[in-house]
Order: sequence, then structure tokens, then C-alpha cells
Amino acid sequence: MRSAVSALRSARAHVAAPPARAAATWRALSTAPTFHYEHLFQAEGEDPTPYRKITGDFVSTFEVEGQKVLKVEPEGLTLLAKTAMRDIAHLLRPAHLQQLQTILDDPEATDNDKFVALELLKNANVAAGFVLPSCQDTGTAIVVGKRGQHVWTDGEDEAALSQGVFDTYTETNLRYSQVAPLDMYSEVNTKTNLPAQVQLCAAANRLPFPPLAALRCAVS
Repeated sequence: MRSAVSALRSARAHVAAPPARAAATWRALSTAPTFHYEHLFQAEGEDPTPYRKITGDFVSTFEVEGQKVLKVEPEGLTLLAKTAMRDIAHLLRPAHLQQLQTILDDPEATDNDKFVALELLKNANVAAGFVLPSCQDTGTAIVVGKRGQHVWTDGEDEAALSQGVFDTYTETNLRYSQVAPLDMYSEVNTKTNLPAQVQLCAAANRLPFPPLAALRCAVS
């Protein structure tokens, strides 16, 4: 009788084993995966984005331990941000415009499809005059960048890029969309569209183009 009770108690203890003990056993018997890092956004093949040279000023190259380093002055970052903010508000990529043209040329497109595509092209044509933007709500200025270890700046990249945002919004017809709190209950428009959202990441030298001594820009 005692042996039967002891066996029953042992079985109950085995069933009610603490989760931590079971987890430790599972980890011991399983094979740990191998770490492999992948970028969140991955581009396949060649970058089809058309780039244009803005200027050859504000940049220079020199060598450090046999490696070519690109030095970018703050004025270059300011010019880049200023140009990009203007272009984003007024221009569309050629590939996007071609898609709208394809709708107009498509014999299977409905009248409504063609009407919408044509109105979008008309709006793009007006916005390309750099007076009225393609959308009235110009929103928050967002700058996302990756800088490799062979690209050197003075370290105040956020300030230089914010200066470019400031110049664009104060010198053009883009609407100010940012407000700043004065106290717990009141706020006021900053009248510069600042602060901007600036996110900069350190990256390996895997750029879509080599670090040439020129600033380039593409409409996002």
C-alpha cells in the first residue's frame, strides 16, 4: 500500500513540475539558432532612383590609414536638406509620373481611372512650378539618414539639417505645421515648421553610390 502511495505522489510531482524546470530541460535538449542579422528594409538589385548633383562645394576627400574619407561641411548638409524639402513638396519621381501616364494609355482603364490620373498629372504640373505644393498639408519635416564611417562631419548633423528645413519653410510658400507648448494649456505655431524629426544612423559604407565629392539629391 505504501509503495502505491509513494508511486502516486511521485507521478503527481512529475506532472506538477515547475515551468522553469521544464523550460530549462527544453533549452538543454534543443539546438540554439545561429545569429544572423538582416536589414529591416532591403533593396534588391540596382537602385533605380535617379539622382542629380546639387553642388561640388562643401565636400572634400582625404585618406586615413589608406582609406578614402569623404568630409562634408555643415553647409552641405543644410543645402541638401533645403533642396530635398523643396523637391518633396513640389515634385514626383519620373517613375511615378510614368505610371500615371500608363493609366491614360491603358485601353482597359475606366473613364474614372483616366479622370483621376489626369487630375493628378495636372496637380503635378502646377506643383512643379515651385509656387504651390502638391499637397497643402506639408506636415512634419522628417529626415532619415545613414552615415558610414568613411563620411566625416562636424558632429552637429541635426542642427545643419534643421537649418535646411528652416530655410525652405521660411523662404517658400509651404505651410507651417508645428506648434510648441507655452504652458500646460496653450501652444503657438513655431512659424518655421521646426522642430523637425531627424533620425541618423551609423552604417557601414554600403551606399547606393561611391562617396564622391559631390552632394546628390533624389525626390523621396
